[in-house]
Amino acid sequence: MSKECHDKTTGEYDGPPGAGKTTYVKKSMSYGDIIVDMDAFYYAVSGLDWYKKPECLLPFVCEARYTIINRLSKPSNKNSAWVIRSGAKKKEREKLQEELGAQVIVIEKSLHECINPISKDEFRSNFEVWEKLLRRWWEEYEKSEGDVVVSSGISIDVY
Repeated sequence: MSKECHDKTTGEYDGPPGAGKTTYVKKSMSYGDIIVDMDAFYYAVSGLDWYKKPECLLPFVCEARYTIINRLSKPSNKNSAWVIRSGAKKKEREKLQEELGAQVIVIEKSLHECINPISKDEFRSNFEVWEKLLRRWWEEYEKSEGDVVVSSGISIDVY
């Protein structure tokens, strides 16, 4: 049985690859919630494995994401919305927070904590690429006072 849709909260979940953003959202979401996730959009438009991302599809994936984000900024009868991003840059997180009134949660899992799940993920085949992405995230990461930061273990209760 579904619950009725009603205007609830919007959360933005940022962090390095392998931090557990998607896992957390999937465990926490409810029927009728909206999930905005670039990986899922790529999968939906390509039909390829979860992390296979042909560059030629990027404009379509970005436009789909933009359209949903834009719609979330308007009044609606929606359940909660979960926006999953990498979001290392403070300005990017603050922009979405301002547009949607989103609560920003940054999962600050260390390089070591993220490498383990990535190395065991059957869909993430090129380990060296993922390690490079992890290192770049930590090099670019900028903290912001408005973020809720979770350092390890995912136990997020902000609403």
